[in-house]
Amino acid sequence: MISGIEPVFTNDTRAVEHLAQFCHQNDFKHITLVTDQNLYPILGKRAEQALKQDGISVRVIILHGDPVHPDDRYITKIFTQVDDTQTTFLSVGSGTLTDLTRFVALRTKSAFISMPTAPSMDGYASSGSALTLDGMKQTIISKPPIAIFADLDVLSHAPRAMISAGFGDVLGKFTALADWALGGLLWADAYSPELDSRTSAGLHKVVGLLPTLDANWEQAIKALTDSLVDVGICMALAGNSRPASGSEHSCSHYWEMKMMREGRPEVFHGTKVAYATTLIAKLYEILRGISRAQAMELLQNQQLPGAAEETRVIQQVFGPMADQVLKAQRQFLGLTQEQFLTLKERVIANWDEIQAIARRVPTSAEIVEMMRQAGLPTDPGLIHLTRQDIHEALAYGHYLRNPFTIVKLFRYMGVGFEQVAD
Repeated sequence: MISGIEPVFTNDTRAVEHLAQFCHQNDFKHITLVTDQNLYPILGKRAEQALKQDGISVRVIILHGDPVHPDDRYITKIFTQVDDTQTTFLSVGSGTLTDLTRFVALRTKSAFISMPTAPSMDGYASSGSALTLDGMKQTIISKPPIAIFADLDVLSHAPRAMISAGFGDVLGKFTALADWALGGLLWADAYSPELDSRTSAGLHKVVGLLPTLDANWEQAIKALTDSLVDVGICMALAGNSRPASGSEHSCSHYWEMKMMREGRPEVFHGTKVAYATTLIAKLYEILRGISRAQAMELLQNQQLPGAAEETRVIQQVFGPMADQVLKAQRQFLGLTQEQFLTLKERVIANWDEIQAIARRVPTSAEIVEMMRQAGLPTDPGLIHLTRQDIHEALAYGHYLRNPFTIVKLFRYMGVGFEQVAD
């Protein structure tokens, strides 16, 4: 199901001017600007002054924290500073500020505008907020932006680690798109070849610039930002996160939740996604090595995972969050023997198409080289991940989300993850 309206989008060095013109043309009388203590002097103050010069009333909410988290506490901080004045929300910041602001915008029935300050993630244009509520990482329906004004100069001078994370989020599209295609082929997930192709085009443009990144810095940052915003638009049009998020994101979300619980140092979302992509790329390498005859043998010998045992595992692994996870897994836990047999038959009947999907994904070694070119760490220890973390993410991360992915396929085929995790 394709839905949604694409936002106004500009990506040059005149973002503040474009913002003021847009607000004037749309007769916005009141803007609520949400930013943090670091980004207000970089871009927030300029935006505030430009709007006020145009006669627009501006309320500024500056969040304090190092870092600010997309969680219950900061949502409350924003809500306590707004009233019933009709307003348009403007976020000036990267992923966290965007997610917080658009969540509040929907709940207050307000319009939302985004001003990115770093090309660090792909959610600027999406209609979902990645929030941590009661310790559970969730994607919550939020307000999509009516406009996005990206300042290329600000983006080009963002912290290098944030820019690298943006490249990492883009690399995750290799496996996300393959997972989406698998879901459409085998599980009747809503799949759009047009949005797949659109996302893939942006991905390959960015990847093509990686070998000459430093020599063509501004061109690469523009292409990166264009790709990140466009995949967000594709998510909004699709009505879900499938164009951008697959099993690599499930691993990243699992790690993020665990690292938060254990008080480990934080790592940018896209950085974790990139490393997870190397793991999922290995799964696709394994898939390419399985013949139709081997697939038939694996499927014939495989039994439907027992719902009671699956429930026990989820309760043991996720503890207080188990009820939410079980809800997300309802369609898999309720799979009947007849449905399982149909899935097996569908896998064999579509084996050539499955192999074609697998060939779309670069090898893990190729992903690692792209990470190096983008300035991303390729050693899991450098992003505070242990071998146990990797094992757990592959074994349990898929429970956090409900789409059909290669991880689900391998579990139903009885293919283990040992050679990937080790």
